[in-house]
Amino acid sequence: DADPAALKDAENTGVFDLLSDDRRKALKDADCIILAAPISAILDWLEKLPGIYSGNALVIDLGSTKEQIVRKMDELPARFDAVGGHPMCGKEKASIRFADAGIFQGATFAFVPTKRLSEVARNAAVELARLLNANPLWLDAQSHDRWTAYSSHFPYLAANILAGITQEEVSPLVGTGFRSTSRLASSSLRMMKDILLSNRQNVLAVLRQYRSSMDELEVALENADATVLDEILTRGYDQHQKIGRAHV
Repeated sequence: DADPAALKDAENTGVFDLLSDDRRKALKDADCIILAAPISAILDWLEKLPGIYSGNALVIDLGSTKEQIVRKMDELPARFDAVGGHPMCGKEKASIRFADAGIFQGATFAFVPTKRLSEVARNAAVELARLLNANPLWLDAQSHDRWTAYSSHFPYLAANILAGITQEEVSPLVGTGFRSTSRLASSSLRMMKDILLSNRQNVLAVLRQYRSSMDELEVALENADATVLDEILTRGYDQHQKIGRAHV
C-alpha cells in the first residue's frame, strides 16, 4: 500500500506476513496476485506488472467495473493467467480497521474471463470464492457493468444526492430509514469517482430512467392523483419483491 497509515493499521492486526509500499518487494515469489484498489490504480498495476514481475502468476482484480480492466488484462504476457473479479459485498467504511471476516459469506463473487484465462486459473478462481463461502458467477464484462450500474453504482449516486440535499436541522428525526437509504454516501470518494467514470454510459442510462420515473412521480403528486401514485408505488414494490425472490 502506498499509504503509510494503511500499512501501520495493517501491522497492528498482526495477520500479515509482509507489508510494503514497494511493488517489487510485495510481489516477490507470488503465484497469485489479487489487485484490490480503485479502478485507476488497478489499471496502473496491470500496465506496470510485466515490467516489475518476471514470474508466472494468476492475476485477479476486485474492481467494481470490468470492461476497461479486462481489456488491460488481455494485453498481459502469456505467462500471466488473468481473471476479472468482483465480490458483491463491501462497506461504506474504508481501511482495514473495518475489516470483516464474514463479509463474503453468501455473497455473489462475479468472475469475467479474459484472453489470459486457463482452465487451471478458472478452477482456482472458483475455489477462492468457495473458500470464502461466496457464490461464483461467470459473466461477460459488458453484462457485468450494465447490471452493476443498477445494483451498485446508481444506488451510490441516489444515496449521495439524498444526503447532499438534507439539511442538518433534520438530524433529530434521522432514523433507520434515512440511515439505510443514505449509507452509501459515505463510500470512498476516490473509489466511487473511478467507478462512475469507468462505467459512465451505463450509469447515464440508469440515471435517465430514474429521472423519467421521478418526473412521472412529480406530476402525480402535483395533481394529487392517487391512482397514478398507486400505480407507480405498486410497480416498485412488485419489482422489489421479484428481485428479492430471484436472489434467494
